[in-house]
Amino acid sequence: MALRAKEPKSIEKRLKALFYGSAGVGKTTAAINFPKVYLIDTEKGSENSQYTDILAKNGGVVFQTSDFDELVTEVKALLTEPHEYKTLVIDPLTTLYNDLLEKSAIKNGTEFGRHYADANKQVKHLLNLLLRLDMNVIITSHAKNEYGANLSVLGQTYDCYKKLDYLFDLVFEIQKRGKDRIGLIKK
Repeated sequence: MALRAKEPKSIEKRLKALFYGSAGVGKTTAAINFPKVYLIDTEKGSENSQYTDILAKNGGVVFQTSDFDELVTEVKALLTEPHEYKTLVIDPLTTLYNDLLEKSAIKNGTEFGRHYADANKQVKHLLNLLLRLDMNVIITSHAKNEYGANLSVLGQTYDCYKKLDYLFDLVFEIQKRGKDRIGLIKK
């Protein structure tokens, strides 16, 4: 068998970013301001005029679903069909992950975290597809408290699959401070 390695080439890398934060801090607004967005909206938030105007201005489109399998099917279509979109936004992944956990708990029970194992397997499959996608990828997530010793609150973290941050080049905690919105770089 012949060796298959090739000389390395520098390629233009696509952005992979995670935005998380409390409700109303601007996660969706920040994400849909990228060029040519293909928005997968899992909470029907894109129906608000503030979002439809931004999407229209930037040449974006919306696909609404609350079903994880439909999300995966749509990502596979983006991988295989020609299109002009430059940025995939999944807003937010939290709702679909929680739905996966519920369905997995019914199917497998919750003993020893069985429901997490099944749900996490499905999310890992999605993440592998996203790595192959030649687009910017931005996923938003709800936030939850992060706890330390004696249940003291250390701050906020994303509320989703625990290893989600491994996929991303950048992880931002979006915050609202007065009238300003800021992104704290977490990775």
